[in-house]
Amino acid sequence: MAYAGRIPEGAGLPKRAADRSSHALRRRRFILLATAGTLADAVVPAFAAKPPPDQPVRREIAHGQYFEYVPQGAITGVLVLAHGSVEDERREHTTDEIALAFARRWTGFADSHGLIVLAPVFGAAFGSWIGDPSVALGGYRALEGRDIGADDFVDRIVDLYAARAGSSTFILYGHSAGGQFANRYAVRHAGRLKALILSAPGRYAFPDPTAPWPYGQKPVSARAKRGGTARLVTPDPAGWAQAAALPISVVVGGADTEPQPPREDHPGSTRIDYARAWVGAMGRLAPAGQARIRLTVVPGVGHNSARLTPTCQKELAEIL
Repeated sequence: MAYAGRIPEGAGLPKRAADRSSHALRRRRFILLATAGTLADAVVPAFAAKPPPDQPVRREIAHGQYFEYVPQGAITGVLVLAHGSVEDERREHTTDEIALAFARRWTGFADSHGLIVLAPVFGAAFGSWIGDPSVALGGYRALEGRDIGADDFVDRIVDLYAARAGSSTFILYGHSAGGQFANRYAVRHAGRLKALILSAPGRYAFPDPTAPWPYGQKPVSARAKRGGTARLVTPDPAGWAQAAALPISVVVGGADTEPQPPREDHPGSTRIDYARAWVGAMGRLAPAGQARIRLTVVPGVGHNSARLTPTCQKELAEIL
């Protein structure tokens, strides 16, 4: 019989010989495929250096790094994420890892709302670790840094995207130590913000003229680094009133009840107490009948940024 096309495997051989021939051919094919897979794997890293389009990208400017995520559709604005400190996160061990983890949690939200996400890395130059002796007033929590202020660092990053976003104003989110940064940024730079989302800060800048900055409005002397020149930090009380006119949402876990180190200017003893007191104080400064400041307590959640994020996103979606 004449065959058209390919001759079947083992054709013309006895059955056992045909089976052995077929098996050998399949084995050779397997080896070739396995080898091809190994070779393919060997060249993957050359193409994997660039993150997928749905992942944040690391960027760098003169005084530090940040992660950027650009939404898939039209751009409507900028969202800045202020990460917590390494003491407050369990899975990430460096400020780079924490900032990247925060950025990843917001990519879906960014696509849905057309927001460029920017997650600054508040590393050693900004005193990200509690008790860092080289940066005064708690480092980036109080807008400080060794070379430039943490607030200036954020402004320089945001300014790079002003043209694409159509505005130099932005939305600011912060968790824990990042929430401290965010509420203090708001009372010092309210004019740059569209909205403010605070996730479980441990401290606040209260509208209290007797409490020293960064806990209130009283001027203080500070040094950006050990041995540096002292300077006077003089907050403008008008900044608190300007911030009080913003849409602000404070989100705290209902199980976040660990007592914090006491301060006379912070009524209560837990993050929930402090949040309630600050929201009340800021609400009294808001324009009459126009207060847009609220507190949301999430039942069963402790001091956990990942578990608070969905509620923060819901709050921001309502603002938008």
